[in-house]
Amino acid sequence: MYQEKSIKNIPIADNFSTSGYLLEKANNKSLVICCHGLGGNAHNHMNLSVRDYIIKNKLNFDCFRFDFYKEAENHRNFLNTTIQAQVDDLDKIITFFSDIYENIYLVSASYGGLTTAVLNSIKVTKQALIDPSFIIDVPWAQSTSITLIDKEKNIYNANFDKNVPFLFSSEMKTEGLAWSPNKSQEYINNIKVDTLLVQANSPYYELSKSLNFDNRNIKTIYIESADHSFTTVGSMDIMLKETFEYFKN
Repeated sequence: MYQEKSIKNIPIADNFSTSGYLLEKANNKSLVICCHGLGGNAHNHMNLSVRDYIIKNKLNFDCFRFDFYKEAENHRNFLNTTIQAQVDDLDKIITFFSDIYENIYLVSASYGGLTTAVLNSIKVTKQALIDPSFIIDVPWAQSTSITLIDKEKNIYNANFDKNVPFLFSSEMKTEGLAWSPNKSQEYINNIKVDTLLVQANSPYYELSKSLNFDNRNIKTIYIESADHSFTTVGSMDIMLKETFEYFKN
């Protein structure tokens, strides 16, 4: 029988800690860690769908979902995160669970997919990159934002491209603007983990057409009916079926 419990105070980089939710079943030896995209959280649609798919199909996987950033004591918040910070934090989370499970799998979406590819952890058995955002300099350059300076002279940016504006650090924008396709290509070429790359009918897929995924460790599939968040009818189930068949084989 599956049970879900809260896991707190997992040590990550820069003396921060993180927390999350662990779905577990007795005697399971494999864990799926869900890595959300930019602006996401532990409770987003894809993470909950991964959890529910495991339960519905009675799979022998536990599932951990967490926040890369959170406004809570001792947690990393959104304003001090970057891709490199996420890479360092994910590495710590994998290490934490590697002492408990024989196999670690990652399901990583969008910015989380880029984070996973950069980490390229040898502690991971297999990983699935779900419509990863490998090309980020173009979206950052095209985004609408203004610069804000607080009373302590800290510099931030406010973006108005979404329904609700969001605040992010100048470091995140600078990192994104400098992240060239060649840089992503180097990380793709160096992937050593068995990797399923799931591409959707999205702007991120269109941007990634300039990249070469001819790496023997990467299997690529394209789901025409899917959008970036896999919210179109049936697309989430197609993606999850492909992902877990890849993990089990």
